[in-house]
Amino acid sequence: MSRFAAAPLVLLLLSLAVPAARAGSCPTDTLSVFDDQNEFGNGGVVTAQDSSRAIAPAVNDAYRTQEASYQLAAGTIRARAWHVVTDLLPGPGTHARVAAHDTYTLVGPDGAGEITFTARLSVSSVCGGEYEYACTIGPEFTCSLPAGGALASIREGAANMASSFHESNGAYDHTLDVSITRAPGGTFELALSAQAEAAGVVDVQHGRGSSRAASVTGRLGFPDLPPGWSVLSCQGFRAGHIVPVRTTTWGRIKTMHR
Repeated sequence: MSRFAAAPLVLLLLSLAVPAARAGSCPTDTLSVFDDQNEFGNGGVVTAQDSSRAIAPAVNDAYRTQEASYQLAAGTIRARAWHVVTDLLPGPGTHARVAAHDTYTLVGPDGAGEITFTARLSVSSVCGGEYEYACTIGPEFTCSLPAGGALASIREGAANMASSFHESNGAYDHTLDVSITRAPGGTFELALSAQAEAAGVVDVQHGRGSSRAASVTGRLGFPDLPPGWSVLSCQGFRAGHIVPVRTTTWGRIKTMHR
């Protein structure tokens, strides 16, 4: 199975509405899929500065599926890949990748100093792999096959990162944490990434194909913010305790803490 190139508990969402940030003022995000039909151009790589985006090639069918998406206001990312080989021609594999970026501001009581808090990506991944038939004709006809691969990561700044890679059959639920220290009004950028890769293989000796799949989702949260503290983002993400005294915008938050 091909490897990924080196890459880099709860989410409290409040009902107070935040106007969307101005297009072009937030960081750029990247999504990619294997694009052999040149549907998206640029090697299947799509860049955007929207609060949410999803791509899935039109060739998705019962034999190959690729999806990549993010919703920054909700703090979620997702990548899914599925590949089935039914004959002796393996064809191209599948992959889906999303790298979402946003700028966040810590909001706290007036006059408060720095605090250290956790940015957490709660990850759920499912991977699988098996041969398609002839699984019980003797011990050499096993259906066991290494699964597709799923990678997730969260990074603050240039090097403050936590990541995981899952390629065994079954589900894997876990959390990735980075510790951040800021004073009220301090900003920081988070990069959330998810990758799924699946490439079916051919059992030439026994003339059978296979299927591989991988799916990974991540949800951002800040589980240990003290009472009276919150985190807001350029794309509308909210976590923590926010008193809805009046409409708050990203621009106003930046002005308040300059």
